[in-house]
Amino acid sequence: MTEKRLETALKVAHQAGEFLLSKKEAILTIDQKSSWADLVTNVDLEAQELIISLLKTSFPDDFFFGEEGSISLEHLNKTWVIDPIDGTSNFIYRLPFFSVSIAFFELGVPTIGIVHIPELRETFWAARGKGAYLNGKRICISGKKTLDSALIATGFPYDIALREKSASLYTELLPAVNDLRAYGAASIELCYVACGRFDAYFEPQVALYDIAASLVVLSEAGGEFKSLDGKEWEPTSTSLIAANHHLLLELLEFLAMRKNRPNGNL
Repeated sequence: MTEKRLETALKVAHQAGEFLLSKKEAILTIDQKSSWADLVTNVDLEAQELIISLLKTSFPDDFFFGEEGSISLEHLNKTWVIDPIDGTSNFIYRLPFFSVSIAFFELGVPTIGIVHIPELRETFWAARGKGAYLNGKRICISGKKTLDSALIATGFPYDIALREKSASLYTELLPAVNDLRAYGAASIELCYVACGRFDAYFEPQVALYDIAASLVVLSEAGGEFKSLDGKEWEPTSTSLIAANHHLLLELLEFLAMRKNRPNGNL
C-alpha cells in the first residue's frame, strides 16, 4: 500500500503544481492569518481542496490535515499532512521558491514525503526505508562537520514578538558560520539540506505541515533533526534544527552556550 500511496501522491503533487503555475496571475484575494507576515490566498485554499479531493478518490478512508481551512487533526495514523503552498509570500511576489508539500503518517510516524517545486521542476520524495530522491536520483546530506564551513538555512517567525526575540540569534550565529540563507519556504530549505545544497537548517517557529514531508526526505538522506531546545522532535514541536549528526551537535552546543547568557533564550 505504501508504493500505491507514494505513486498516487507524486501524481497529485505534480497536478497541484501545474494548478499553481496556472494561477500565478490569478490571485484574487490575499488575507492575513496569525500576523501581517502570515498570508493566505484564494489559490492556497483552492489547491488544498484539489489535493484532498484527488487523494480521497484513491484513499477514501484516510484522514487529512491541511494548513488551510477547518480540517481537524484527529490522530496521526493513516493521515495525510498537506501544505498546498509552502512559501505563499514567494508565490505572491512571483519568486520561484514555493512548493506543494504532501506527507503521509502511519502510527504517528511520517512514512512518505513529497516536496514538489513546480517553478523549478524539482521533485523531492522519500518513503521510509527506501532512500531519498530528487527527480529520480538518490540524494545524500552534506558531510560538513564544523560551523565555520557550514552554509545554514533558516526562517523568520510569523509571530512578531518572537521575530524581535530571535533577531539576536541570527546576529550571533552569522559570524560563526560560512553564511546564512532564508528562502521563505521550510520544506524547500530542508530538502536542500537533504541533497547537500545547504549544510543545516534551523527555525524558531515552524508548523507540522511546513516540514512533515521534507523530514522524511531528510531522514532518508541521512539527516537528523531535533527541536531547537535539543529535545526529540515530535509532531507537536514548534521549532526545528536539522543537519548531519556532527553538525547538529555543533549547533546544539552553540545554542546551549547561548542559552546560559542573559537574554539568550528564545
